[in-house]
Amino acid sequence: MKRRLTTLTMGALFFAALALALYPLAGALAQGKGGGKGNAGGGGNAGQGNGSGRPGGEESANHLSFPANFYGNALQTGTIGSSNFGGVFPTGMSYACAIPETIGTTTYPNTSCVDDGGVPLPYESCVAKCTPPNSDPVPVERIYWQKSPSSTWQAGYSWASERLWAEYIDWGDNLEGRTWPVQVLRVETNTFSSLPAINPDGTSPLFRFDMWHVFGQGTNELWGVHTPNTDPPNPYVYVDTSEIANWPYAVNVSPGARLNIAKLAEGFPITGCPATATGTTQSPYSPTWFFDETTQKGHWAFDNEDGTFSDVPYDNDMLYGAELNIKGSYVYGYNWNLRSENVPETVGKSGWWRLTFYTSENSIDFSHWVTAASGGLAPPTYTDSTPGVILPSSPTMVQARIRAGITAEEEGESGLMLYVPQVDTTNQLTYLDICIAEGNAGGGGGKKGGK
Repeated sequence: MKRRLTTLTMGALFFAALALALYPLAGALAQGKGGGKGNAGGGGNAGQGNGSGRPGGEESANHLSFPANFYGNALQTGTIGSSNFGGVFPTGMSYACAIPETIGTTTYPNTSCVDDGGVPLPYESCVAKCTPPNSDPVPVERIYWQKSPSSTWQAGYSWASERLWAEYIDWGDNLEGRTWPVQVLRVETNTFSSLPAINPDGTSPLFRFDMWHVFGQGTNELWGVHTPNTDPPNPYVYVDTSEIANWPYAVNVSPGARLNIAKLAEGFPITGCPATATGTTQSPYSPTWFFDETTQKGHWAFDNEDGTFSDVPYDNDMLYGAELNIKGSYVYGYNWNLRSENVPETVGKSGWWRLTFYTSENSIDFSHWVTAASGGLAPPTYTDSTPGVILPSSPTMVQARIRAGITAEEEGESGLMLYVPQVDTTNQLTYLDICIAEGNAGGGGGKKGGK
């Protein structure tokens, strides 16, 4: 339950001067990065100009807004909880209010004051937009954008040589929710584990920034940090204190993550792809997982019941890169161009595929998964967290306040999945079986097998 609080003292925020460890970033990092879940195709993170009237200008990298757990050295540097917001309207800052806004099938935590082309509206126009019929106006506040060189911030992070626990598993909603034809598909995978209360150097990783949506979806999406409409701009943050139950999970980031993409059978199934989401749908195939200690790669093979095994008809195994997305969270992502995948004609591109996430050095431990029955197939939701404002006089003090109309952000999945992820705790991996429909996207059909 949220409570109205006076000034609270956070854990000390000591400066963590960490050496930047360049993890092997492959797959998605070599391509454009998707801005979020729910998109089939790949694409680039949102910039500030897209040829549609939105402001352009110099861009910078995304900043960490949600906590991360790193295996080995951290990818982040800087002081946890630090921030500097120098963006100006309308090229690095815009206005919004705490009225949830639905665009397509996605509901965002705020109504963003931009026009139909994504150009920010002035403060007065935002006040009008944020005044519901027969109601008082909802306070207009600010969003300081990602990718703006004038604004920086740093959420919490931890690092350790111990294995990270995969307590929650999350595959991209776009793959779980529907059947796609042969095209470019966005593959995203995350695992989450509990955050430690204190890092080895005494800093607290339990620190995240409140993020609001600016404009766009998918490839042109933009988010930023939510702040009051005051100067200096002091961001709303979620922190850990002895009196506040904070969201205690972070996405796991490991340099040894890999993605295996395997075609489970030749051709297209006679029964076609499943059409109804049951919450239990699986492929009819049950291959065995093998891991080669020499190559540090895994593969699937079928038991011939005579002491021998036959490899699946086709597979592609690669490093799986963790990227910092437009919302400020790390995500493993890969733009799977099935159209150009070098699949033998006899195997075909339509039919059942298995996508497998694992780590070559077993740095992510799946034996701690909380199981599907307990909600382990969705990321934890942000509940029982109280937003606060960093006081300009001291970065170690937090003034918490309740904002009318703001509810906990919900990232969990709703309804039944068409394709249900699985966790194999014995082989330390998670996989998702999906069926690819016959034909190519937008091609008016195509040969059988999607060739």
